[in-house]
Formats: sequence, C-alpha cells, structure tokens
Amino acid sequence: SFNFAILDRLVVNRNDLEVAKTAHIMNSIPDTLEYQYGKTIAVWLVAPIPREFWNTKPLISSGPIIGTKIYGNRISGVPPGFVGEMYWNFSIFGVIIGGFLLGWLMKWAHIRFNPKSSGSLARMVLYVYGPMQIGYLIIGTSVGFGLVTAGVNTLIAYVTLRFIKVL
Repeated sequence: SFNFAILDRLVVNRNDLEVAKTAHIMNSIPDTLEYQYGKTIAVWLVAPIPREFWNTKPLISSGPIIGTKIYGNRISGVPPGFVGEMYWNFSIFGVIIGGFLLGWLMKWAHIRFNPKSSGSLARMVLYVYGPMQIGYLIIGTSVGFGLVTAGVNTLIAYVTLRFIKVL
C-alpha cells in the first residue's frame, strides 16, 4: 500500500512554492511583518560584499525573518517564495506586476540563451545550468536569491566551458 504520509511531507512543507506558507506570510502583513517596499529584493545587490569588509551588512536572506516572526523558529529560516515576497514588498499590486515582470524575464532568458538555434551541446549545458533555473529559483525561494544564483551558475558554467574550450 502507498504511504501518503511521505507524499504529504514532500508536497506540504515550508520550502518552494507552498500555499499554506504563502497564506501565513500574507496574513502576517502588516501586523507581524511590515511592508518592505522592495528592500528584500534590493538588499541582494550587496550580497557579494564580504562581511569581513562590512561588519554591519544587513541580512541578505529574508528566510530567517519569516522563520522567526511567523513560525517561531529559533534557528532555521523559511524562504518567502515569489508570491509571498512580492506581497510582503508591494501588496497585491506586487504580485500582479511582479508576475508580468517574471514572465518577461523568463521569456528574455529563454530567447537570449536558448541553444536550439545553434545546436551546440555546450550552449545546452550553459542554458540548463544557469538561465533555465531562473523561474524555479525565484518562485520557490526569493527574487534576489533566484537572480543571484542563476547569474552565478551561468557565470561558472560559461567560464568552465570556455576554459575547456568547448564554447
């Protein structure tokens, strides 16, 4: 017999795009969490600066804030996901406009990096390792994390493929 408890743990959790988590975040605004007006996204611009050079650098990931304030976690964070983060920053307008912008970004990345036209295996590896992940990373975790991670992955793949002289 199939064990549905395992399936529940995979589907209903606090990671990725999870409906109950998103509802908790949305219901916590503005009482528990104040509107951020883009701060949770813009803070990722300073992510590359090491704390060694900037001791008072702000917290980059908003997961610990959500984990602490909404779920009462002492240590672990809960990533907001795209809908939760957009609502936390800009209310329902952020969700709607952010959805259009995310769609545009994903279309741009697909057109810009799509390897179909060249038929190159190296370009396929570059596409799969970096730009193809943008939507999944942003929707499941946060906008800043998704953009930074996809950008870093694309750069690493590009440099590696150039180094081994296949791109």
